[in-house]
Amino acid sequence: MKLRKGKSKDKAFITQAAYEFQKFGPYHEIIPRWFDDPWIQTFILELERPVGFIMLGPMFTSFWQPTIDVTAIYVVPEYRKKGLGTFLLKAAEKFSRKEGYRYLRAHVGFENKKALALFKKADFVIKKKIDNYYPSGLGAYELRKDLRRKEEGNET
Repeated sequence: MKLRKGKSKDKAFITQAAYEFQKFGPYHEIIPRWFDDPWIQTFILELERPVGFIMLGPMFTSFWQPTIDVTAIYVVPEYRKKGLGTFLLKAAEKFSRKEGYRYLRAHVGFENKKALALFKKADFVIKKKIDNYYPSGLGAYELRKDLRRKEEGNET
């Protein structure tokens, strides 16, 4: 298993995967644009071929509490339920801590029970419920994880 930064050759994989997000809106167009955005970091998970990715985008809630968003996470269907989503989230946490972020945030559609379970298993906490969050009008939970380490006196 190898995790690496996305390269131009990965755009076709990202674009094809993005069609799975269509019920939330035109993500088959949005996610490839994120891939091209220099402010979004894309990491590709490979086995013998690309089998997943995670995208992280900087967004700061305030000067003192930098937050980075999981803008997209994806695992090829036949590789799901094998711990790869958890692996991608742990890699995102490691990267985010190294870059000095305090929080990792994600938005998960109300009906996306599997993704919600993945984030909760990774100790993300629901912070709020947002109706009409996605372009399609579907609502989402905003989840957040405090990245400060336990030894610093925090419960992460």
